[in-house]
Amino acid sequence: MESLWKEFLSEGFCFLFCVALFTFIFINRKLFVKFISNFYHGDKIQHNSSALCDSPGCVRCNKYEQAQIRAKKRLDMYLAIVQAEPEGPKTNQKHLDRISESVMGEGNVKYEVENQCPNVLYVKGLLAKPIWQDCMFQADVKILESNADSIFKEFECVYASTVGWVCNTTPTGKWLVFHLVNQGTKLEDNCKKCPHTVSLLKALPSFMGCNLLGNASFSVVYPGTEIAEHFGPTNIRIRTHLGLVVPPECELHVGGQTATWKQGQCTVFDDSFSHSVKHSVKGEGSRVVFMVDLWHPGLTLEEKIALDFIYSPDL
Repeated sequence: MESLWKEFLSEGFCFLFCVALFTFIFINRKLFVKFISNFYHGDKIQHNSSALCDSPGCVRCNKYEQAQIRAKKRLDMYLAIVQAEPEGPKTNQKHLDRISESVMGEGNVKYEVENQCPNVLYVKGLLAKPIWQDCMFQADVKILESNADSIFKEFECVYASTVGWVCNTTPTGKWLVFHLVNQGTKLEDNCKKCPHTVSLLKALPSFMGCNLLGNASFSVVYPGTEIAEHFGPTNIRIRTHLGLVVPPECELHVGGQTATWKQGQCTVFDDSFSHSVKHSVKGEGSRVVFMVDLWHPGLTLEEKIALDFIYSPDL
């Protein structure tokens, strides 16, 4: 009789435990599903957040102070180099005045356009608008769009593995990034897996590939993901998204305007404006784009050369 009683209690405890566990999972089902998803596809994926990223050269995670301190020192170095050149002060100084003022950031910066707030470098006088017409970057857009199929094939190859992918922090869902160029630094191992795409980057006339503020990467946003509203670090770049996989119910919001991606086409926008992404839970698959940062067309060649030196990725 005693053994039957103990068996009954044991079975009752197991039943209550199972009920409690099921109730806990049901209440926290969203977190549970996200955990399982990350475990399945992200066990080897690096997570990118200020709490987990320990890279001393990461502009995003060091709140930009280090980048600005270093930029001011390199500005002094560059001005000294220009002054030492025989024709330097006569031919180049006028092109450096705007850059010098912007890097030094004397006084409170007053942004000229609503919803634009770059938090690292703001250069005055550059045309500012949230969404750009791709005709401003015809050569770059033509190269990207005419090679969309081959770029997608290389994406499929790298997406088959978790190696090289970074999981960015988002309020909900999942956002993966595969960098070819991250903050001006070429990721050799990743680039070896995408030789054709890398060759296309070299062919882009406006690609910002040697600057701490420039990037090129594959970006995957899963259904149910919201990328919170935020500002890019500078207005010297214009961001381009080449649509590779574009499901419905996925939107990009920039500076109060709404844009949608189109497969095989480029969406060009200024990410120094407030921007966010929302992909519906009911979305049919992940959104995939190839992201490239291009120089703002309002910068002169001399200014670009100076900015590449001042914001060199070599720390």
